[in-house]
Amino acid sequence: MLICLMIIFWRRILENFPRTATLIKMILKRLIYRLIIILFIVIFIFLPAIKFHLCEKSDDIIGKENQNSTRMSGIIFEKKIKYLLRSFPPPFKNTTRYLLMQIPQHWNGDCGGLANQMWRFAVIYSLAKSIGRFPGISYASTWTCDKLNSPREIERTFPLFHAVQYYFQVESNDEFIYDRTFEDHCCKYYDARILEKYTAKYLIISPPPQSPKYLLNINNEIRELFRFSDNIRMNVDNFIYRLFRFVLIHLASFCLF
Repeated sequence: MLICLMIIFWRRILENFPRTATLIKMILKRLIYRLIIILFIVIFIFLPAIKFHLCEKSDDIIGKENQNSTRMSGIIFEKKIKYLLRSFPPPFKNTTRYLLMQIPQHWNGDCGGLANQMWRFAVIYSLAKSIGRFPGISYASTWTCDKLNSPREIERTFPLFHAVQYYFQVESNDEFIYDRTFEDHCCKYYDARILEKYTAKYLIISPPPQSPKYLLNINNEIRELFRFSDNIRMNVDNFIYRLFRFVLIHLASFCLF
């Protein structure tokens, strides 16, 4: 309604006072030009500052989100470690007994690759759980497995596996006994109860047999132990996305053709 009245009023001025209308047009044009110039000046002077301020806020928000994400990941990681060790007596407690793996002297440092190391730890994890001991590695002079891996290979590939690998030096300790049952058989299944006869604090065995029977009751734990790191999974997801995006683009082009 107001706009209509203004239009009618302007038409009356044009009809009855043409000189006044021309003067008003000139004043309005100059006013608009000045407003445009002022607007440009404000934009060029204050825009960088506004942009910098917004970027700072954005960086703060992203930084806080990353901190929260890292903190949450750390909490989840610690919970998973507790989950994996919940079935064992606490380490470094006076009453705790251990089941430790050691490379036999006559193997001449033949530890095997990463796959063998994964197998052996999974089996010793199962054996220790069955007989109420804490699983670990006897860090003797014959232990060469870590030297065969790339630096931090296990830590970067399977962080949970790395986190629950405990090393113990017990060669100078009188409270250990060595059992040779597993030295000559790579894959034969032995009932875990054959190890219950020992009462020594540290029970040391050679790398246990790689029999799948040992893994039947610990499937969930094995999945967690050997879950790939977030970095590896993210890289794989990105690769799959790029691969299938390329395929889908060409498929769409083919369909259109």
